[in-house]
Amino acid sequence: MRVFTQRIMKEAPPRGPNNWDVESKGAWQKWDDFWHAIDALGIPAPRTPSPLNYTIMVQVLVNTETVTWYIAGHYWGDESCMADAAKFVEIKNDYGFELAAMVMSCNDDQHPTQMPIADVVSASFFNSTPVVTGYYLASDPDTLVSVP
Repeated sequence: MRVFTQRIMKEAPPRGPNNWDVESKGAWQKWDDFWHAIDALGIPAPRTPSPLNYTIMVQVLVNTETVTWYIAGHYWGDESCMADAAKFVEIKNDYGFELAAMVMSCNDDQHPTQMPIADVVSASFFNSTPVVTGYYLASDPDTLVSVP
C-alpha cells in the first residue's frame, strides 16, 4: 500500500502547481511553529520531494462559475507510515494552512492521478462533482498532463 498526504487548495501551491517543497522553513512563523511541533513529536515527515508526489487540478461548478482547485499529494511510503501521516495531517489541520488536508492510500500498483477522482477526494468536500482537468508529477515537474 502507498500512503500520501494531500492538501486541497483554491490557489496553486506556493511557487506553482508543480511545487512539492514539503519543508520550507523560514517562510513564516506559523509554518516554523508547525514544523517544530512535528519535530517535537518525532514524526518522520518526508523532507525531500518524491517522484511520486503530484498535483491534480480539478474544476467544480459553483453556482454558475467554474472554479479550479488543486489537490497536492506527498508520498510518505508504505502502510507502516499511515499513523505518522495521520498525525501529521491532524496537526496540519489544527494549524489551518489549507482548506483541508487528509491521508490518502492506494495499492502499490496504483497512483492517485490514475484513479477516479471520487477515490481520491470526496465530492462532498466541493459540494459538487469535481472534474479532473490535468495533473503534474514530481518525476516530470514541468509537464502538465491534460485529462480530456
